[in-house]
Parts: sequence; structure tokens; C-alpha cells
Amino acid sequence: MNSPHDIPTATFMLLPCWGRSMSTNAYMALYNQFNHMCSLMGTISSQNLQYADILFWNDSRTPLPKHHWDLQIIAVWNTQARLNLNNRNPKWLNHLAQSIPEAKWNTTRVSNDAHIRMPPLGAPPPGLNKLKR
Repeated sequence: MNSPHDIPTATFMLLPCWGRSMSTNAYMALYNQFNHMCSLMGTISSQNLQYADILFWNDSRTPLPKHHWDLQIIAVWNTQARLNLNNRNPKWLNHLAQSIPEAKWNTTRVSNDAHIRMPPLGAPPPGLNKLKR
């Protein structure tokens, strides 16, 4: 029987970036507390976001608000997912970057190392740093 750690699991999300601290974003809280499983892959500037279609209502154009927030590209994954992506298609990240040319990418490669983003030995988990005063 496979353990949950053996099953490749990866989720890619485009999330609005609400300012610097982003403390109101539950997904960024996940990223901060479990950053060994999360990667901030890149950012799409609000200036590069466009609506796909202009909406009409009763034959009149509905003005849509301008985008005010950037979108961040975040991956939540385990080591097996990174291994599968890197081993099956070593250029997957290049292909993803080509598919989203509007993004500014933070990384040019993804490591297979499970502990690449782990805090140093003896350091408290990142989510606990807020409790220090």
C-alpha cells in the first residue's frame, strides 16, 4: 500500500496578491507555514491582466473595473510530484513559462530535494515566528 508521501500530488494556483504582507490571504498563510511544500513560482502583474470578453447587458457595454492586484503563481506539491515532473519532462518549467509569458518567473528550475526549503535545524517553523515579540 502506498503512503500519502508516495503519491505524486501537485496543485498550481493563481492567487491575488493583496499587498506586501498578504496576511489576509489564507493560501499565503499555508505558504508561510509549510514552505517546504510550497513554491512561489512567479507573479503576473496587474498591468498584464486583461478580461477575455467585454460584457454586454441590454445592448450596452458594461464597464469592468481595472485590475488592482497582481496574481501570484504558487505550487503546492510533494517530493514525488517534483520528481515526476522533472524526470518525465525536464523542460516542464520552461514550457509553463512559455505558456504564461506575462509572468515574471522567480525560478528557473525546481529541485527534487525534499528539504530544499526547510528551515535550519533547531529553527522554529516559519508560522511560529509571528508569536515572538
